[in-house]
Amino acid sequence: MPPYNHELALQLKERYLLAGSTIRNWKYLGHIPERYITGYVTRQRAPQSTVDAILLWLKLPFIKETGFKDVRKSVFRDLQRPDDGRKHARLRLEEAESIIAQIEDFQQLFKEALEENPVPLRMQQLFRLPFIHLRGFINDPHLYDHLLFRKRKPKELDIVLLQKQLTYWRPTIPPLPKIPPMVSEL
Repeated sequence: MPPYNHELALQLKERYLLAGSTIRNWKYLGHIPERYITGYVTRQRAPQSTVDAILLWLKLPFIKETGFKDVRKSVFRDLQRPDDGRKHARLRLEEAESIIAQIEDFQQLFKEALEENPVPLRMQQLFRLPFIHLRGFINDPHLYDHLLFRKRKPKELDIVLLQKQLTYWRPTIPPLPKIPPMVSEL
């Protein structure tokens, strides 16, 4: 194991988005673990810019954080909690990539639902996404009841009303979160 080098530790901190306590531990131990030098790190934190962009999506009233696949539930609770000195769960890079992929699917279905002649099956797929809260998405109680009664499959007559509801949300949808490229190899 290489001896502790503060400049190298700071480069690795930026590269792997490590906490300051990790650097202090390395300094106390007197060495940097070999896996950080060779590049074998299994879990990496998502960059703060990506986390902030994902939080914008979570503030939308029709998004349920519990519906995202491959993401620990504690992460969303901790991200939305104010900094009160307790340890927060951090969003991992692979979890952020999973959320972004699911949001991309949503955006594609949303865009197709607003087309001139949308396919009812694609609209049904949009409403069946596990992280979509239908009550927050549809403001018309009559239309909401129709969709629930028909297991979220819209009729031809309801499509125009649904498009009006979707058009209402179009300006509030934030841009797609992106993961910036990682710091180049050392």
